[in-house]
Amino acid sequence: MTPPARIIGPEFIKGLEQATGGIVKTNYHTASALGPVPELYTRLVQGIIDFGQFNIGYTPGIFPFTEMFELPLRYPSAEILTKAMIEIFKKGYCDK
Repeated sequence: MTPPARIIGPEFIKGLEQATGGIVKTNYHTASALGPVPELYTRLVQGIIDFGQFNIGYTPGIFPFTEMFELPLRYPSAEILTKAMIEIFKKGYCDK
């Protein structure tokens, strides 16, 4: 499992359950269980699935600010990049 899948998905699910006082429970499926990765964003928008995690590269032009993570920058590891991405999202830089 990639660092984003290992870190972001479970962290999101844990936060969702905490925010709803345990009322909302979910199952986390990986390995394209909800469809081919390039189609996840479309499936989310169409309401076919409620939650999906995909690489930004599969949605060119839709989230232009986050495309900076696709630039050929060097990070010590994918896990460090993932944690940096989470912090940028938490600080609200991607809200627009």
